[in-house]
Amino acid sequence: MKTIIKIVLFLFIISNFTIQAQNQIPNPPYKIYPIQDYAKILSEKERLLLNNKLISYYKKTSTEIIVIIIHNLHGEDPNIIANEWGQKWKIGKLYKNNGIVILISIDDKKISIQNGYGIEPYITDIITGNIIKKVNPYLKNRMYYQTINSIVNELSKFLKHHFKKKIMFQKIHGFLVYLS
Repeated sequence: MKTIIKIVLFLFIISNFTIQAQNQIPNPPYKIYPIQDYAKILSEKERLLLNNKLISYYKKTSTEIIVIIIHNLHGEDPNIIANEWGQKWKIGKLYKNNGIVILISIDDKKISIQNGYGIEPYITDIITGNIIKKVNPYLKNRMYYQTINSIVNELSKFLKHHFKKKIMFQKIHGFLVYLS
């Protein structure tokens, strides 16, 4: 009987933790921009520059990178939140699994970089750990734009030549037509 009570209690705690983490993640907006600044720490210009950079990168590579900036984690694991956010918002192409979620918690001064299975051969946990160590001084000094820009630059270096968007053309009535 004690074993059953322990199992039920364990399942209750695990399900409660999962529900808590999901409650913090909003539903995806109709149009998802790469920079999701819920903490409102970036200037309009910084947000625009980063959005343009990440949209341009997506157009060249088809790799979707989203940056989520929140105030705090409320005691939750940033890796779990980032992973669940990526799944809920469907970041990355379905058959390529090439999405990357960067979660930054301002008050906790924590960063998580989670990537889809298609990216894992090129960006391992060791690499993301090294990137986070490299940008931590920016985060600790409240240099948020530099933190994000440096992460994106580092990720781009490691993914260089691995993901390129295929350009499709079709011949229609003797003309080559670009298909997006």
